[in-house]
Amino acid sequence: MLCYSFLEKRGDYIKKVINWQLISNNNEVINNKCVECEFQNNIIEYKEDKFTINIIDLNKNIYKRENEEFIFEIDFNNRLLNYKLKKEELSIENAQVDAEIIKSDTLIHLKYSLGEEKKEIIIQLL
Repeated sequence: MLCYSFLEKRGDYIKKVINWQLISNNNEVINNKCVECEFQNNIIEYKEDKFTINIIDLNKNIYKRENEEFIFEIDFNNRLLNYKLKKEELSIENAQVDAEIIKSDTLIHLKYSLGEEKKEIIIQLL
């Protein structure tokens, strides 16, 4: 069980400062340090910019990334990928994906593969 002692309550949700890192094929793509996220009901919401939101449901072990162009979702329990291009109305539903989530008191590590491409998201709870 995770211990969420890192949280600070503000209003009806909790704000927290995190480090958010995306690695693709061992190359760092994103390294956002000391950014705010919202935490409510074991769900972390990190707004990367005004168009992109990343959501991690720690109860269901689901990661979702959404922007103006697409919705990308991985169910780590069932190792399923859903991807939808909004404008083209194209989608991939319930595709099998190699995926793993590792959680500790101060770290959430998401690993998944998309074909030959290996991705890692590392969230450090500060």
